[in-house]
This record gives sequence, C-alpha cells and structure tokens, in this order.
Amino acid sequence: MKCPVDDFTLTEESYEGYFKIDRCPSCWGVWLDPGELDKIQRLTILDYSEELAKPENDVARAFALAKSKQEGTYKCVKCASDLVKKEYGFNSQIQIDTCPKGCGMWLDAGELEALEQFYERLQPDKVGRVQSILDFIDSIRR
Repeated sequence: MKCPVDDFTLTEESYEGYFKIDRCPSCWGVWLDPGELDKIQRLTILDYSEELAKPENDVARAFALAKSKQEGTYKCVKCASDLVKKEYGFNSQIQIDTCPKGCGMWLDAGELEALEQFYERLQPDKVGRVQSILDFIDSIRR
C-alpha cells in the first residue's frame, strides 16, 4: 500500500506490542483498517498520564483542526476513493480521513496518539487503572 500523502510504501509495524498498523516511513502517518482504532483504544498500554495532567490547549487544537480542513483530499490506500475529512467523535478537534466505502482511515502524524489521549480523557477510570498497573509493575521490579 502507498501513503496517500507522499506515495511512500507503508510499512507494517507493531503498535503497543499487540497491534499491527501500517505507517509511512516518511510522513509518519498511519493507515488503520476497520476496527483497529477501537481495539487500540480498548487496550491502554502507552502511558499518557503526563500529557493528560497538562491543561488542554484548545486554541492550538482548534487552529490545527481549521488548518487540516483546508488541506487537499487524500485517496484511500485500498480502493482509491476520495477520503472524507471529518472530526473524530464529539468535540475532539482531531480531524481524520475516512474511506466512504469502509476500507479504513488515514491518520496524520501524531493523530493516533492524540486520539488515544482524547479517548482516555473520556475514560478517567481507565487512567487510574493504568496507573495502578504501572505501580504494581514497579513494585515487582523493586
């Protein structure tokens, strides 16, 4: 598969140790097949507690969203349909590019991590469980 941004060949890589994703080695964008984002969000491995503790910069996110709306349209890496730009979820201020035929979605560099942080902000109990797991692992190592 070719990157819809710069036409580099996407490489399969492991993400969070459990998932295979397709990433562009040039622009660092990610192609996710249907259902992969849901699986990634359900399993919280990466620790975003430091980022989540910081106040959100809504102005910067709104600016980035407005800028991304002005970018050109990408093609689906599987069926070559024009990807549809839309904001993920309600008030995430993260724009994703989705295939209208359901082949998957394109996430620009950093958007996957931003989506994980957005999801974790909506799930405060999950953040507490992750910290408990990390504390437990640290106690075993001592």
